[in-house]
Amino acid sequence: MKKLVTIYTIIDQGKKKDYTFTFSMGFTHNTWNEVKDRFELYWNEVVRKK
Repeated sequence: MKKLVTIYTIIDQGKKKDYTFTFSMGFTHNTWNEVKDRFELYWNEVVRKK
């Protein structure tokens, strides 16, 4: 069961692009730190390489 969907939007000033991140937090044990870690992982592996 999905309890929360959080959308983060970051504007990359250098590339003039908008990046939107959507996280589905389906369990109570998901914490902000887990979401932040997933966000940072996506940012480092996907966005930075472009």
